[in-house]
Amino acid sequence: MMLENPLKDLNGNMIPFQLDKFEIQDYDKIFELTEKTIKENIRGSYQQPAMLHEPVATGFSTEIMQSYYNYYNIITAKDRQIFEEVFMTIFSNWRGSNASNDYSIKPLTYI
Repeated sequence: MMLENPLKDLNGNMIPFQLDKFEIQDYDKIFELTEKTIKENIRGSYQQPAMLHEPVATGFSTEIMQSYYNYYNIITAKDRQIFEEVFMTIFSNWRGSNASNDYSIKPLTYI
């Protein structure tokens, strides 16, 4: 674990902080909440459909999953284009660069 303490007093000395140890009896519930919270935060931050994070049930329609992938590809199209342009700028004069000069980022596909 790495801790950074950017707090300093008026003399420029680091202000110490205290870490308290607390006892927890049921570790499983902590990780259950953490896993759920992480999935929700990722989905919310990146506007990902919830189905992309959940296991696919038997009899699930391929067309529905494909529509989720298409939706996410539309949302990320601008970001992929920015990355492509940055890669092209950086690597165009790079020694041993990509012979095809194709730095495109392919959209996700559901197989």
